[in-house]
Amino acid sequence: MKGGFSGALNYFMDTKDITAEELQGRSGVSISGYRNSIEPNIEKGTALALCKGLYLLPYQAELFLDRAGCSIAVPSPSNIYVRELITAHMDDTWQQWAVKLNMFGMAKDWLPKRNPIVKKVLEADEMGKIENIKSMKRRME
Repeated sequence: MKGGFSGALNYFMDTKDITAEELQGRSGVSISGYRNSIEPNIEKGTALALCKGLYLLPYQAELFLDRAGCSIAVPSPSNIYVRELITAHMDDTWQQWAVKLNMFGMAKDWLPKRNPIVKKVLEADEMGKIENIKSMKRRME
């Protein structure tokens, strides 16, 4: 695998036989600017969305996030939760991950700002349309 984020992205897309269009559909991220850049500037949330869209194994996801400059090796609450998503919730959709990250207050750090799937989740939460979020928030108060 070539070094850097672009190398990791291309490597996992090739080994998993995923096209750019498929990955964009799964993650809500257009990868055109990331595939050939030497040092792309990538948000943590975008890297996580791509990680989910590539359906990576936990060790692959950790490597991928590390190459994006978003290491989850340091045991902070948000890193532990992201590790939990990667290890135990890979069968969930990106939308389900977005709901969970938003519910636990990690939207600012771990959700991409221009992602259409995330936008729908955040709008639904603001309008009170995601019942699980409302009931979980009430139980946590």
